[in-house]
Amino acid sequence: MRIDPSETTIIPHIAGRIYAIRNALVHNKEGEIARFIPYTGQEEWLHKKIQILIYLAEQIIIKTGKDIT
Repeated sequence: MRIDPSETTIIPHIAGRIYAIRNALVHNKEGEIARFIPYTGQEEWLHKKIQILIYLAEQIIIKTGKDIT
């Protein structure tokens, strides 16, 4: 799944990627590829995908976070 960086499609593409990662971790949907299964060699795939989520979370915190003091 590629992410097109154009201004009109980047948000839907990222949302689709996050949804696919979530589904792989949480459950199968009828007609979709099997979910993530631990200790089957899929850990490397998952590690790469999680990096996207970490980056997005950091950016959201940086842009919207406020000091607690």
